Amino acid sequence: MLYGVVVAWIRRVRTASGATAVQIAESVGGRRRIVAHVGSAHTEAELGVLVERARGLLEAPGQGELELGVEPVAARVELLAGVDPAPAVLFDVAVEPARGRSTVTGPRVVGTASRVLYDTLVSVFTSLGFDVLQDEVFRDLVIARLVEPTSILDTGRVLTDLGATPASEKTMRRTLLRAQRDGYRDQLAALCFAHARAANGPKAAAFPQAMVVALAECGTHAIVGASIGGCLGDERSLAAPLLDACEPGMLLMADRAFYGFGLWRRREPVTISV
Repeated sequence: MLYGVVVAWIRRVRTASGATAVQIAESVGGRRRIVAHVGSAHTEAELGVLVERARGLLEAPGQGELELGVEPVAARVELLAGVDPAPAVLFDVAVEPARGRSTVTGPRVVGTASRVLYDTLVSVFTSLGFDVLQDEVFRDLVIARLVEPTSILDTGRVLTDLGATPASEKTMRRTLLRAQRDGYRDQLAALCFAHARAANGPKAAAFPQAMVVALAECGTHAIVGASIGGCLGDERSLAAPLLDACEPGMLLMADRAFYGFGLWRRREPVTISV
């Protein structure tokens, strides 16, 4: 009878953000699959810790061993060397022998987190006055976006690497809808303006506020056209003139913020796909 051979190894993959992901992979019957994601490293020190942790997971006691009824014993290291019994001293009174020194198990890395970075970004978020929103999930989404721009499906992993407890995916999506509905952008713009004015002290300095809507090429990210207006303006009104920069045969992609029947009627003179 033939049995399938299972081979497990440590896999390192470069992510889109430039970090190195450490994973445990296995091959069963010629097919490869990812068993566990250990974490993502941004420095060589973090990479070494994650690789060591992955090795510990592969070398877990009892993994890949026959059932022989023998319990694995963790290695122990003595803190201090043993001490010989002290000789008899005054009045020939014997001194009791020193007790044996206690031993402890060797150190083992059980987890890593960039908690200092997370706490620093939280303090910056608070110092700007953004905490008046009283929305911790939105704050964590902002921090995760600054650390590693990724999809909302992978945001939980980024927050876990930072040592924070992420909300569920449904809660994150509801938070983004609430931010758009309650006008978080206008509130944050006003808070930035107030912070800049307060930082200048008695001097009234100019604080330009502008909104830029750009038309970019997907492959090279080259800017084909741009429209600039006030930060409290409407993105759709700024996007309307950019439709004139589209040429026949182009495929125009825009997110759901650019809605409106009147906006897309402007594309009729030009043959483009939206």
